[in-house]
Amino acid sequence: MPSPPTRRTLLGTVGIALTAGCLSDDDDDDRTGGNRDERDDSDTGNTNNDDADECNIVTRTGQGQSDPLETTATVDDVDDLEERCAEVAADAAIGHLDDSLDVDLTDPESYWITSVAVRTDDGYRVEIRIVARYSTQSGSYSQCPPEEFEIQSAIEALPRRVNVILNTNGEKNGYECSHEAWAMQEERGID
Repeated sequence: MPSPPTRRTLLGTVGIALTAGCLSDDDDDDRTGGNRDERDDSDTGNTNNDDADECNIVTRTGQGQSDPLETTATVDDVDDLEERCAEVAADAAIGHLDDSLDVDLTDPESYWITSVAVRTDDGYRVEIRIVARYSTQSGSYSQCPPEEFEIQSAIEALPRRVNVILNTNGEKNGYECSHEAWAMQEERGID
C-alpha cells in the first residue's frame, strides 16, 4: 500500500488542480524550459490597484544556489517510480529550506508556500512556490509571506539539485533520481 501524501504534496497537488490553465494568458511564461539561473519579473503581476501593494512582494524565479542535497527514502510499491521519486525530492527540498531559514515553513498556516514536482520535457523538477494572493468569486482574501521571509535568502539556501535513492518494499539500492530545485515567488489572482 502506498504511503499517504504529505501535507505539502497534497497542497501542491490541490494548488495545481485549482490553478492550471487559468493563471496566465502570457505565452512567453515558460516555467519549465531553458537553463535560466534567475528571472526577475518585477514589473508584472497584479494590476488591480485596490490592494495591489498589500503583500509587497517581487515576482521572481531562481534556481537554488546551495550544494546539492542527498536523501534516501523507503516507500511501498508505487505505480510511477519517477513521479514518486520527484515528490520525495520536493519534500526534501522544502524540509532543507525550513531548516535553513529563520521562518517556520512547517506551520499549518504557511499556505503561502508549497513544494511540488513538476513534469517537464526532460522529466521532473522541484519547485518551491511562494504565492502571495488568492482571490475568489465569493470575495477576496490574501495570504502573504511573513515580513521576515526573503526570496533571495530562499534561493541562496535552496539546493541546486536534490538527489534521491528511492527504496521500495525494504529493498536497498533502489531507484535513483536527480532533480533541479527552483524557487518561484509571485502574486496570483484566481477568479
